[in-house]
Amino acid sequence: MTISADLELAGVTIERAGSLVVRDVAIKAPQGKITVLLGPNGAGRTTLLEGVAGVIPVSEGSALLRGSPLLDMDRLQRQRRGLSFVEQGRTVFAGLTVEENLVIVSSRTQDAYLWFPELVKRKDVLASNLSGGEQQMLVLARALLCKPSFLMIDELSLGLAPLIVQRLLSLLVSLARDGLGVLLVEQYANLALEIGHYAYVMNHGSIVLGGTCSELLSDPTTLHEAYLS
Repeated sequence: MTISADLELAGVTIERAGSLVVRDVAIKAPQGKITVLLGPNGAGRTTLLEGVAGVIPVSEGSALLRGSPLLDMDRLQRQRRGLSFVEQGRTVFAGLTVEENLVIVSSRTQDAYLWFPELVKRKDVLASNLSGGEQQMLVLARALLCKPSFLMIDELSLGLAPLIVQRLLSLLVSLARDGLGVLLVEQYANLALEIGHYAYVMNHGSIVLGGTCSELLSDPTTLHEAYLS
């Protein structure tokens, strides 16, 4: 698989509490495409994204965003460089309204309501009173208002109804067409592969399989074996 990469990870290794969780991971993810990162629970995918985003330290390796080294930057510097990260668990500011959540990152919140018209009537509602789907829309909108060139998302569909998941995935497809790079960790492999361009499977902290999404979709046996490796 030859990919022109705008987010490129090489030899990324991460320890947590003295245990090796991510081992020598290499990923290439291009601008304007959706790259999917699959794997069973505990494979190390969340830890990898947290390391690249600057939430936790990386022990070894490199991460480049459009040629700029990221690992010597703090989390805010990485965001300013163009990397946004949507963490698992819908991390809203519960005691603030929808509008206040958005103003934290940008005074120009109009785009958020164009992406998610569902939030217009909820703008003065506390984030804690939103549904799970509305909270995920809010978190995505907040990340996108930072005007990233690359967006990493950890478990977009977790706990959401299928209709909401399809709604969010459709937006990602549209944004990728407009040039946004996406690295998506997703529990529902087939859903992710249907909208993605490239895919990697991670297990036991390492990349065990890679290819185009169409290749992995057409070979479910190999995909299943990668989950069990």
